[in-house]
Amino acid sequence: MDRDYRLLVAFVRRVQRGLYGRRLLQGGVLALTVLLAVLLLGAGVQLLLPLVPVAALFYSGLALLVLVATALYVVWPAVRPVRLRQAVVETEKAYPELHDDLTNALELDPQALARHNPYGMALDLVRALHRHTARRVQQLSAQAVVRRQPLLGLPWCGLLLVATALVALLQPTLLTGALQVGLHPWEFLAMRRLEIRVAPQHAVVARGTNVEVTATVQGRVPRRLFLVVKREGEADKRYPMEAAGDGIFRYLFVKPQNSFTFQAEARGVSSPPGRVEVVPAPAVGHLVLQYRFPAYTGLAPRTQEGGGDIQALPGTQVQLRLRTNVPVVKGVLRFADGSQLPLQIAETTLQGEILVTRDGAYTIEVEDRHGLRNPQPPRYQVQVIPDRVPTVAVRFPPDGAEVDETTVLHVEYTAEDDFGLQDAALVYFGADGVERRISLHPGRFAHPRVQETFSWDMQQWPLPAGDTVQFYVEVYDNDTISGPKRGVSPTQTLKVRNRQQEHEELQGLQERLAEAFLDLLADHLEQADRLEAWQARLAAGEPPSPQALEEMQAQPRQALAQVQQLAQQLAEALDRVQNDPYSTYETYANLRAMQRNLEHLQQSLLPRLQAQLQPLTPQAASPSQLAPAQAALEETIRELERLATLAEQTTHAEKLHDLAAISNKLLEEQNRLLSALNDLPPDFRGGELPPELQALLDRLEDLMQQLAQAVSQLPASLPDEFLNRQLETLPLQELLPQLQELRQKLAAGDLEGARQLAEALLKTLSAMVAALQNMQQQARGGPMEAMQQQLQTSANKLNELIQRQERLLDQTQRIDQQALQQLNQAQRQAYAETQRRLEAQLRALSQLAWDLVQQAQRHPELDAAFRQAYQQLLKQLHTLQRQLEGPRDPRDATGAASSAAAAGLDAAPRGTPGAA
Repeated sequence: MDRDYRLLVAFVRRVQRGLYGRRLLQGGVLALTVLLAVLLLGAGVQLLLPLVPVAALFYSGLALLVLVATALYVVWPAVRPVRLRQAVVETEKAYPELHDDLTNALELDPQALARHNPYGMALDLVRALHRHTARRVQQLSAQAVVRRQPLLGLPWCGLLLVATALVALLQPTLLTGALQVGLHPWEFLAMRRLEIRVAPQHAVVARGTNVEVTATVQGRVPRRLFLVVKREGEADKRYPMEAAGDGIFRYLFVKPQNSFTFQAEARGVSSPPGRVEVVPAPAVGHLVLQYRFPAYTGLAPRTQEGGGDIQALPGTQVQLRLRTNVPVVKGVLRFADGSQLPLQIAETTLQGEILVTRDGAYTIEVEDRHGLRNPQPPRYQVQVIPDRVPTVAVRFPPDGAEVDETTVLHVEYTAEDDFGLQDAALVYFGADGVERRISLHPGRFAHPRVQETFSWDMQQWPLPAGDTVQFYVEVYDNDTISGPKRGVSPTQTLKVRNRQQEHEELQGLQERLAEAFLDLLADHLEQADRLEAWQARLAAGEPPSPQALEEMQAQPRQALAQVQQLAQQLAEALDRVQNDPYSTYETYANLRAMQRNLEHLQQSLLPRLQAQLQPLTPQAASPSQLAPAQAALEETIRELERLATLAEQTTHAEKLHDLAAISNKLLEEQNRLLSALNDLPPDFRGGELPPELQALLDRLEDLMQQLAQAVSQLPASLPDEFLNRQLETLPLQELLPQLQELRQKLAAGDLEGARQLAEALLKTLSAMVAALQNMQQQARGGPMEAMQQQLQTSANKLNELIQRQERLLDQTQRIDQQALQQLNQAQRQAYAETQRRLEAQLRALSQLAWDLVQQAQRHPELDAAFRQAYQQLLKQLHTLQRQLEGPRDPRDATGAASSAAAAGLDAAPRGTPGAA
């Protein structure tokens, strides 16, 4: 029973909810109909307001009453809930066949019956009623009950809704104005005339640029102001303006695309019309850059299209050409540093020129006849490509090389630049730090990459002897804009050999050799004295002691060891003399003679002396047995005397040569001094001397000191007494005082006295040089014997060479005769073969000529010139044949055939018709 009862209650509840929704919908339709009617009425009232302002008040009151009445009579009943009893009644009205069964079944609640009827009286009847009613209700529809309630005013609501939609689409401001009239009617009371002005009155703006329109209201300021916009080909549009206070209203047009006219409107009052003309914004395009590079680069002009970014060398002139979409009246290049450059204008074409000097940026700004500028002008970068610094490298000599102070050093270097090179120089400096320069290539090079070799003459550009010199090569580029840039190679070092010091060390070695020969000679003389004493004791019958004999026998072995050391030192001296520029050939010849004599002493004399002394014993020794040893010892002593004398004379001659060389230098500097004195101006008054003259005097003084030092290093007494007397007469003590007196006269301005003193000094030096040269010749007489021996040996070798050469010549003549005979035979064979070939060719030519004659007879139009040429050709061919048959010498035949053939070819017709 409870189940059936719940089913009946649920059905009634559904009907109750449906009826409540239907009531709400009915109330909404009626309220919307009234609201739309009032709103449309307000739209009509707005038309009366300029004539009857009080109509706004009546309209507002009427609208209020209507809305209140609608709320009381329509809305309030609509929101009241539907009672359950009403739902049951409406159901029974919809389904009359239920009679009162539904009402009775709902009133008989099973739970209430269970409480009030504990004994269950008539419950079966109640169950049966519930069951019967539930089965019938299941066949019913709650929606059918709800739909029986009609919706009143729905056509009127639809009609008003369509009308309102049309007004909203066509003139939406009427609806907003109706609301304004209904909500604020007092604004339309006491209506007085308004004055509205808009700005701008006429404006020209670029397409896509925001435009703000302002309206200024004088009088009673309305709460709202509308902007009526008219565009060609479009309906008018109303836009509410934003109040900015003090009677000012604003409206912002966002990026308008077309021109338009506008008016501000409020309360039926309109402002004078304004005009905004939208035109295309000036724009820049088709940018062309033409680069003209600096002349020193040698680069051809280059054109760049598309972008405006500039990348160029300093000093490059960049010409800009561009176009605009509209004619412009002004164009300017504005740079990042604030400077600007005007452009030349021709309608829509602009051009200008930029000189690239540094990095930066620029923009292109243009302005048309309306005063509009291009928005957001493009920004381009200017990037300076720096001209690279030249690169230089020294390929030779290597770093740390050792050079001679008198040699010629070949310096090989390479240099490279991106455009050009010029002014190469070699810079060097010694321990004093003073830089000295040698110009390698003044001016410009022909190519931007060079590899050159410079011959560094150490005598022209001297280096300090014994010093370590640093040098590098510098080259400049040919940049004429920012100035030539300097490229420098890595610094390298040179070790300068001190030839003078090496020469002095060589002289010391020669002196040590001379002393060693003298010591060796003294030892052998002492041994000769011992041998004579030994002979005297033997004659007296006293044999020598074994110890004395052993010492005498050991003496040759010790001498051999000493000679071995002397040979090594002498070989070293010979090697150094060959590379010593201050040594003479006489010194080399003397040392070479000494080497040969020393070899003879080492290989022959000393071994023979040792062999003669070795078999001697104290008991068996006799004067006859000592004689061979004494003879060998005497020959050794004579050789040692020659060696010692030659070594000593060589040393003296070398020192005299050095002395003469210093004197010659001194004489040359003195001549330069006279020339410098003659070059001084006649009005010279003394005082500070010119730097060149001062340096010349300093060199003279230094040479004089060197000369005095060289004389002091000579031996106390030379072998030749005549040379000693000449040395004593040299005026060395007078040179320095004369030079000091010359300085004093120059400082005092006595130019003439200085010249006379210089000439006297020159005469003294000339006489001294002549004396030294005479002394040198005298000193050379000593070693003449050694040189004669050397010359005799050389002459013998030359005779042997001459005899050998004569034998070679005899053999060569025999070989030449055989070769000549073979050549003649080969020529004869070749001639016979050549003659056969030529005769065959002549026969072929004759047959060809005959064929030509036959063809010519068939063509009578050929002229007589062809026939004459043919006859001449036949004559030459016969001549050639006779010459070939005549001579028998192959060379004569070949020459005759060549001449005849050349003559025949010259006689042949050229370009004759029919010859082909």
